[in-house]
Amino acid sequence: MSRRGIHPLLMGLDKTKRKPIEKKQVELTGYESAQRKRFLRSEAETEESEQSKVA
Repeated sequence: MSRRGIHPLLMGLDKTKRKPIEKKQVELTGYESAQRKRFLRSEAETEESEQSKVA
């Protein structure tokens, strides 16, 4: 399909590039629900597996 008739703003040319989101270390309060604890544990495991693949 031709891009000739599309307005530049509709193509997203006015948007700036986003900076990558930095992951912050989550501080646990001790009042997390069991579901939240499982979620945090699974995220930590995926980060560890990604780091082990890189090394």
